[in-house]
Amino acid sequence: MAKSTQPSHIIICDASAFRALRCERRRYQGLGWTPLSSREIHLAVSCSSANANCIDYDLLEQLGVWSPGEKLHLLVGSSAKRRYTKPVYPHALAKPLPTGSLCSIAPGIEVLSPTMIATQYASRHSFGQAYAFFEELCSEITLAEPGYEEWLPGDIENEMSTAEDDTSNKTVSIPIISCFKSEPALSPSELTNWLKKVNYLPGLKQAHAVAPHVLGNARSPMEIMMFGMFCLPMLRGGFACKGGISNYRIDFEEEAIAVSGMPYAIGDLVFPSSREILEYKGHPHDSKESRIRDEKREAGLSAMGFRTTSINSEQLKDVAALEAIAKRLYRQAGLRFRCTVDASKTRQYKLMKELAAWMKDENE
Repeated sequence: MAKSTQPSHIIICDASAFRALRCERRRYQGLGWTPLSSREIHLAVSCSSANANCIDYDLLEQLGVWSPGEKLHLLVGSSAKRRYTKPVYPHALAKPLPTGSLCSIAPGIEVLSPTMIATQYASRHSFGQAYAFFEELCSEITLAEPGYEEWLPGDIENEMSTAEDDTSNKTVSIPIISCFKSEPALSPSELTNWLKKVNYLPGLKQAHAVAPHVLGNARSPMEIMMFGMFCLPMLRGGFACKGGISNYRIDFEEEAIAVSGMPYAIGDLVFPSSREILEYKGHPHDSKESRIRDEKREAGLSAMGFRTTSINSEQLKDVAALEAIAKRLYRQAGLRFRCTVDASKTRQYKLMKELAAWMKDENE
């Protein structure tokens, strides 16, 4: 579409903001958006428009906000500003936006902040999907935006598996996914602190329920799935293993350095009090060099008194296998494993299904 000469001021929201967030992190390995002050947010809302004829679609496509054939979701200050003209899909504000809710991505173009996108996502998705997306935002990875198909060797982790429900022989497809390295969009504490300051937003209740469980610092989607299955509450389908720290650095002492040749090791999911480590082993660990390095690393961890349990994609889809590992974690912590909720297997399968759904979700 040709560029209009008329000035425009637009606020990107909903699925378009979700798309913009993932695209920015994928392209630039981080988020370069500029947060707006409360005064700037008020000004942006008061000048907001959804006039399809005043929008530079070429620029939005360059920014990764929109692609031809998609809806362009825009936020306006009142229902009087709604104009349903394809591809624009306007959303009217019901209440004023809270502080920290908008960022600038180009002159006259604002977008929902990562915390707002997270809360909006929580309003339309299951607990497990919201948890996984919150982990994604707080981790060193991002999934690709909807419609992205290019494959870049070296930057992508591909996983495909099937999970079976012990109670009904149903299966969960864990899809092939594109995973890219990126700086975290925010930290778990930033997310939690922002949510505490907000008292009205769709999705806020679920966001409050999810945020305390976010560990952050994941380095692969399968790690996020592992974090969720082991650390989320039993009521949500997890095994409620307490005290886990994601990608925790363990500095080696002299003996451990001697047997490993390494000064330290980083564990995927570490339980320091019980000296237990859970490691997800995917394709990057399959080469001979990787196996030798892993053996040396585990020797160093053993010298430090840590026990390492490796979990592969086959085990991660097997609820019974995960429960056996969880029971051992409880024993090592001096606790008794007791399933305190009804229909626990159904809940575990449901969580596994929701975590897998996040991997293929396009927030349409």
